[in-house]
Amino acid sequence: MGCKKHYIYHCKNFLCIAIRKHLKPLMIEKLTSSSIRRMANKFEKFQNIPYVFGVVYGSHVSIIAPPIDQASYYCRNVFYLVLLQGMIDAKCKFWDYNFWWIDHYHDWTLFKKIHHGKKIMKGAFLSYQLIGDATYPMRPWFYSPFKGEKEGLPRAKMHWSFIQSSTQMTMESAFGILNRWWRILLKRLNVPLWNIPIVVIACICLHNLCIIHADSFERIGSRSWTNNANGN
Repeated sequence: MGCKKHYIYHCKNFLCIAIRKHLKPLMIEKLTSSSIRRMANKFEKFQNIPYVFGVVYGSHVSIIAPPIDQASYYCRNVFYLVLLQGMIDAKCKFWDYNFWWIDHYHDWTLFKKIHHGKKIMKGAFLSYQLIGDATYPMRPWFYSPFKGEKEGLPRAKMHWSFIQSSTQMTMESAFGILNRWWRILLKRLNVPLWNIPIVVIACICLHNLCIIHADSFERIGSRSWTNNANGN
């Protein structure tokens, strides 16, 4: 029985590695001037916000306790986690993702350290912007909601926060769809720490593949997401 489990584990691992190697270049779109313009046009069409080419959102992946430096992965809810930060287009496709341990980094700190985050902060893609939740500060290249109680905000700021939050839901829907389609992400990943990115990247690539081909496989989310996924 032990040999069988070991064999199955290695088969799954080789499959995930093959997906990352051969499918990732096709499924994870690289940022270019034309791709950013195309993503921004889709956001304007679906969300009625111009010059936005992606939504940034952070989520957690539950893992087994690593053998080294467990404190860096420990969560107060008695879980061991890694931070998964994704960037999503208007059709709920991932075009970037990053992993980090949760002890020293939250969403904004991780964003400042990643490759695309550094480029965006230097103004490489102005006049296009990203959207994120209140974890991220308002910047010329980043739209976040106004902080404070809704009742105390001016009408214009309340209106923007509503539009921004509805657009941000694209990202939350993307993570919900990812987890619902690839249910291995809904529970603890019982694989070595170094193998976590390989498994998650494989799920992201397959997620994008289903979105691109408008797979009918258990749709979830709002009607607007379904329309977006079908390109309507």
